[in-house]
Amino acid sequence: RFSSDAEHRPPSSIARTRRAGRPAQRSTPFPAMRGARAALILAAPWLACAVRKGSEESPQMDIDESKEGPEDHLGDMPGFDPDTITTMVVGHLGMPEYRRFFSADDRGFISPWHDVPLHTDDGTPHEKWMVAEIPKMTSAKFEIHTEERYNPIAQDIKNGNLRHYHQPIFWNYGYLPQTWEDPHEVHPELKVKGDNDPLDVVEIGSREFKKGQV
Repeated sequence: RFSSDAEHRPPSSIARTRRAGRPAQRSTPFPAMRGARAALILAAPWLACAVRKGSEESPQMDIDESKEGPEDHLGDMPGFDPDTITTMVVGHLGMPEYRRFFSADDRGFISPWHDVPLHTDDGTPHEKWMVAEIPKMTSAKFEIHTEERYNPIAQDIKNGNLRHYHQPIFWNYGYLPQTWEDPHEVHPELKVKGDNDPLDVVEIGSREFKKGQV
């Protein structure tokens, strides 16, 4: 759920999630969430993905770095509900400092990489959640910031410049939460190493997703 300026209420307390870093092993899935399904395409087989509608308009907010919360965020989130997730913007779109943070109503700030489940809860094989980074028909290259606290979404920078594709892309681009491409492991068929980021995913439906949409 994406809050508008009118309906948003900042969380009363900020729960600190684990500082961004690479998981030592492939992640263990959380209790899953409910939602509509949409087709998506991976580098491997077809999967179905849970999505939610949302608004791009989210309030700007300062991050209180002085508060810390419990360290039980990973694996201790029974009944995790995607309807409690909101996003908050720090900085201005088109500027290097732009960040989109994620918050859960009862936990404060969360990591969209470590805290959002991978698997849905109905037991259907090959159905996964994705987090959208780049909406279709846009060109700015946004991605999860794996090295920053709370893992916000930010625009990628190369050689000091904000990155853009040469033209708008025709699909929604994002990643699968709680996954990681090991840079030390070589794929047996493709003969390439992982890029040290979550597994990329492309959604080819007709609807445009929003940045940060689950």
